[in-house]
Amino acid sequence: MQAASTATRANLRNALQHCWINARLNTTSTRKLMPLVELASSRKLQWHKVFNTWSVNASQAYYSTSSQSAIYDEELKPINDENLVEHFKAMVQKGHANTSMIYDKLRKLNKLNQLDTQDFASLRAHLWSTKAWGSEELVEQVLFDQKFCGHAWSVLEYNDYYMSMLFQAKYSDIVSNFEEEFKSTEMKPTVATINSVIAAYIQMNQLDNARDVMAKCAQWELTPTIQDFERLANRCLPRNGKVIKEARMLIMNNALKDPKAMNRHLQHLFRANKLPEVHKLYAVMKKDTNAVDISTYSTLIKGYLDKRKYEEVNKIYDEVCDTGRPMNAFVASLMLDAYAAQRDKVQIANVIERMRKDNVIMDIPLYNQVIKAFFATKQVGVAVAIFQQLQKDQHAQLNTVVLNTMINGLLQNREIDAAKKIYSDMLKSKIQPDMVTYNTLLKGLTKTRDFEGALGVLNNLYERSLEPDIVTYTTLIDAMFENLNPTSTEEIMRIFKNPKAVKPNVFTYNVLINGWIRHDNLPEAERTFKMLLDSQDIQPTVHTYTNIIQGYVQNHNVSKAMSAFQTMLTNGVQPGRATYHFIISGLINDGRLDDAVECLKRMTLSGKMPTKDTWYMVLNACYDTKSPQLGAAVLKELDESKFDVRSEALRRVYRLVRDQSSR
Repeated sequence: MQAASTATRANLRNALQHCWINARLNTTSTRKLMPLVELASSRKLQWHKVFNTWSVNASQAYYSTSSQSAIYDEELKPINDENLVEHFKAMVQKGHANTSMIYDKLRKLNKLNQLDTQDFASLRAHLWSTKAWGSEELVEQVLFDQKFCGHAWSVLEYNDYYMSMLFQAKYSDIVSNFEEEFKSTEMKPTVATINSVIAAYIQMNQLDNARDVMAKCAQWELTPTIQDFERLANRCLPRNGKVIKEARMLIMNNALKDPKAMNRHLQHLFRANKLPEVHKLYAVMKKDTNAVDISTYSTLIKGYLDKRKYEEVNKIYDEVCDTGRPMNAFVASLMLDAYAAQRDKVQIANVIERMRKDNVIMDIPLYNQVIKAFFATKQVGVAVAIFQQLQKDQHAQLNTVVLNTMINGLLQNREIDAAKKIYSDMLKSKIQPDMVTYNTLLKGLTKTRDFEGALGVLNNLYERSLEPDIVTYTTLIDAMFENLNPTSTEEIMRIFKNPKAVKPNVFTYNVLINGWIRHDNLPEAERTFKMLLDSQDIQPTVHTYTNIIQGYVQNHNVSKAMSAFQTMLTNGVQPGRATYHFIISGLINDGRLDDAVECLKRMTLSGKMPTKDTWYMVLNACYDTKSPQLGAAVLKELDESKFDVRSEALRRVYRLVRDQSSR
């Protein structure tokens, strides 16, 4: 319903809540005169009559049927009037369905002046969250109740008011309030304020006024963006493509000239994986390269780098160089990372030369990035030379991050003794190893089959009374699986028999079970799982059960998977999304699609949102087995879950099942 057009919503309100309109009469014009503080006593009585009339009719509209009135009276009967305010405060915090009823009774008893600003704000938040018809009018009512009780509006109240007016298509009310009242308060607007006012101006075809507001955003230190406006429009003006199109052009031609706004917008596009839109926007910017700030170039480079679009990264960097802009530390770090990933020694050298030419100041992060780049391109000698230069630099302080980079780089390049030497020096210095140091060493030493060295590092860990983390366990056990071909859990457990060692915990068992499953040894995984269940002081987690269930499903033993699932529930461990996914997969593979669909329903009912892979798996099974009724049930679950379908494969199978179910 929320997606209906503004006109449709307005027509339905007029038809279903005619008493609201009769009650409110022409109060809109008089509201403009409402002061921000408590009214004088001579005028308060007149306003009190208006609000009481409004309140009575509002109650009649909200509880229009006899059954609703009966429920209303029955719910409030046990509540003492003296405790009504405290009861309301408690209920509004919980978002209880009867909050509005209690509020209405407070108004009838003239007790609203006992509420504070936060109480009114909490009630508005509750009303917004219900998304019920007429909630916008109720928000408006609560706002003016608050003002009538002497609580001045902050910018947040104005934002709520403007939003409620947008829902009701009362654009002139927004404009008049903003121009006559809001400006007189000298408050600083927020982006939400600006977007609401811009939407109203566009709807009233006052584009020059919208441009004027945007021109002042810089002085308010605001950065309105397209995504913020779209979020507001989709909420308050659903299916209004015209207003979004106009706002997009206004923001592009005005607000996005501010680098902060442009960068924020680009970051949103990258997060949303809208790379074609980034490309179009950059094409527009390139028409005037002098207008593109270096921070915007940096944002583009980082965005494409995070997406591993190295060709685009290189192209933008070349264009930065062509503009003659000097290199800065952030761009240098990004490009060193990019060329290291491409193993491009020549371009790394060019970046270093530009840094020298443009007098880029070397700080610790940049030193670290330079060392990583040289290690990545197998230039070990140069990396060591930079490290030695760093140690002599009086303006840079050596830290654990750089030492970890050195250890990792040396190990990656098979310089084992050099890595051990740095580690040994750390143990004697003020810069002590952290868990990253230990895990890096363990991973590198086990990879080179230096198990003696790895055990020495593990002993150092125990000597410092540090608890090995999941990375440590995974690193060690994975290395043993890959290099020693163990045949039993006991064989691997010997590594933890050091007298100073921390006893194996649930993480140890989880990694072992997962390792046996990955190495196709389900019997040993089962035996390890039983060892854990039999232990007195270690309790299995959701990951433990999920691992063993995955093993059973992969080995087509659905009965054991279901038994483990039942044990999990009996022991009070709540299944995770992955647990449900494997159970559903096993049921489908076993030809029990109806049970798989029931399991999916249970999953959503428990509050676990299926992933796109789970939805696709079930829908695809419905289509392949020509099960239109089950397919329709899954589509209903998907629609009601409000899952954001972005995967093209999921969209395709959704359409196929929908068409199959409608035949």
